[in-house]
Amino acid sequence: MDYDSENSITKTGEEYDEPTHGNGIEEMMGLPSNATSIRADISNNFECGGRGYGFYADVENECQVFHVCLPVHLQDDTEMTLKWSFICPGETIFNQETFTCTRSEDASPCVDAPQFYRLNDNFGQATTQRDVEEATEQPSYGEPEAVEVEAADEDDTIEVSAIEAKRPLIQQYLRRQPPVKYGHRH
Repeated sequence: MDYDSENSITKTGEEYDEPTHGNGIEEMMGLPSNATSIRADISNNFECGGRGYGFYADVENECQVFHVCLPVHLQDDTEMTLKWSFICPGETIFNQETFTCTRSEDASPCVDAPQFYRLNDNFGQATTQRDVEEATEQPSYGEPEAVEVEAADEDDTIEVSAIEAKRPLIQQYLRRQPPVKYGHRH
């Protein structure tokens, strides 16, 4: 599609009237019709050709726009790469490290986004049990520090004693509850 100076969008010889809002860039890129209210000057220079499947921050648009690229192999042995474009909501940018729109202060600098394009190579990779364990491993914070505790008042002791007295009731209640596994009771 090309946007010509006569305010119409051309696609393979067909002409479309310009929308009454925006400058037509939304339609050309497949962005929402209000995209220019989020970012007034949207560049359409990002190319997916030669890129693997993945999500790509558009540095030229200060990472407010990102693209999904999908290489496809057609039956006639030709290859092409499809591109879908998206815009992050106001005051957010596409964080290439996390593949999400986040506030700019919580994201890597936009200019560094191309360094993280390689993270797209992880899509479709087999995951081992060890990978899952490493990703979900809780960090070790070392030994707990000693904490000074003031002596308890009599009132505090009574309160603790009341809780201790109820402990057998709580344990008895918990034993009656069937175990829960994967959101279903057994």
